[in-house]
Amino acid sequence: MEGSKMMSQLVVIACCVAMVQLSLGENQYLSGVVISEVKRTIDLSSPVVKISLEFMVRNEGKNPLMKFPVSPEVEENHVAFIEAAQGDDSLIVHHPKERGSESFYILDLKKPVQPGDKVKVNVNMVLSHVLEPLPAEIKQTEKQLLQWKGNAYIYHPCQVETQTTKYILPSSQIEGYSRVKPVSSSDSTINYGPYENVPSLSKGEPVMIHYEYTQAVMTVTSMTRTIEVSHWGNIAVEEVIDILNTGARLKGPFSRPDLQKGLVRAAHLVAFKTVLPASSRHVYYRDEIGNISTSHLRELEDSVEVILRPRFPLFGGWKTHYLLGYSVPSYEYLFTSGEEFVLEMRLLDHVFDDVVVDDLKVVVILPEGSRVTEIITPYDASILPESLTFTYLDTEGRPTIAIHKSNLVENHIQNFQVHYTFPRWRLAVEPFLVVIAFYLLFLVVIIYVRLDFRITKDDVSEARMRASGYCEQIANLEEKREDVYQQIEAAIQTLKTSKDVSAFQASMKNLNNEHRIVTQNITDLIGKVKADSPDAVDRLSELQQLDKQMKELLTQQSQLAERLLAGKMNKQAYMDADAANSRKKEQVMERLRALLLTL
Repeated sequence: MEGSKMMSQLVVIACCVAMVQLSLGENQYLSGVVISEVKRTIDLSSPVVKISLEFMVRNEGKNPLMKFPVSPEVEENHVAFIEAAQGDDSLIVHHPKERGSESFYILDLKKPVQPGDKVKVNVNMVLSHVLEPLPAEIKQTEKQLLQWKGNAYIYHPCQVETQTTKYILPSSQIEGYSRVKPVSSSDSTINYGPYENVPSLSKGEPVMIHYEYTQAVMTVTSMTRTIEVSHWGNIAVEEVIDILNTGARLKGPFSRPDLQKGLVRAAHLVAFKTVLPASSRHVYYRDEIGNISTSHLRELEDSVEVILRPRFPLFGGWKTHYLLGYSVPSYEYLFTSGEEFVLEMRLLDHVFDDVVVDDLKVVVILPEGSRVTEIITPYDASILPESLTFTYLDTEGRPTIAIHKSNLVENHIQNFQVHYTFPRWRLAVEPFLVVIAFYLLFLVVIIYVRLDFRITKDDVSEARMRASGYCEQIANLEEKREDVYQQIEAAIQTLKTSKDVSAFQASMKNLNNEHRIVTQNITDLIGKVKADSPDAVDRLSELQQLDKQMKELLTQQSQLAERLLAGKMNKQAYMDADAANSRKKEQVMERLRALLLTL
């Protein structure tokens, strides 16, 4: 029993020695490196924690310093963004190989620090989901309190000669904070330090700050941003967003009257502002129910502001789902050279101030026939396998790429690029398909109306159709007969002016012959109609009677003209008789035309 205990102790000691040796080996490049001063500023005025570090590094070793480590002092999954600079030069940041609050980011220095030299290194970090509501649940009338947990010292493998930490809070309403001396507070700031000669890998005493936060702690839990590119001058953007209030959860019932009276102290969201590109148009905002009309849009010179108001206030633990879409002109984001195109847009756009996006998926739908050649993202992101999307007038499908990224903040609002090729001749495919579609539609309609799909023969319908055709022919013949009437009237007028009776009689002979032929044709057709539609025969017989009356009136008109020329009738008597005759002709013609309309 004692032997096994001794063996386990020896194994533990050996592991510790190995870890120390490994640590010394990994940090051997920091031999002789001393941090003369560190200024740390931690901004707690928003739901995202912003940390600014300013290192003054002195190389007292024998070798040039090429790399420099920085610890976030929190789990890596809480580090949303990190950037570093050496003077005016940005530095490449390598993520730690191991997860944990004691892991280090490695910065590649632009200019090696020679032995005896100094260098200033600035590091900015943005942390998400590190503030805890305390208490975790509150009533509608209680205020929201947040808590920060950190360390008094900066965790670093180098010795620090002096360091200070400054906390910036949203207000002077501080419930309490750790008294790690020296410490001082003024209004909305708390200062720790200076701490002198801090050994390497020291954290010091824990620091906890408990303070009031009156704003809602909003988080975008899921966001799908779809960008559909059209080479006809438009890019459609649609964002499907899920928002959750991750602050102190609401405990107990919700009272809207208290909310309207201003008796609510619990942090909640009523409305928020989203900033869209200045060229945005056709903006829409809706959820599962439909369009949300409580939104407001304001156009500025460099942007479009949209005030979004959910259907209900968002208290702690409450969430909402909505869809925001708009269009932008393609010439602002799409660049071309021949058949090569580059789409450059924001991977993440503004949702609200100090946003945290837990999960982002960007979907880019390119025109049909495109071929993606390169995708350039401003930071590490997962590019999912390419797929196809089918919309209207698509035959092969539109190439679709998807980019996934987790844990994003406002610092990630940067542009990405999609390089692809697109043959110019494919622009004519969609108009050609539209023409073909309409042609086929009209062709189908033409064929359909001319085919008889009935199984049995309908004698009544066919008889009605034949009678309708005969009536149409009778109407056409009646028009010819009316033309003969007009020619007879013209011949009578010519007789009164030329007084050539022989020419008039010859003309009347021809016109009477033509009238007789047309009348006989109408009579033959009436006989055919009588067999198919007896109901129409009465109207057609009336048509013939009216024609007979019209012919008699024209004959009387010609006889009056001849008697006037022969001197058998004075002019006044002729005019009276001719006027009476004309009135009768007009009445007959009106009845004829009305009867034709019924056919």
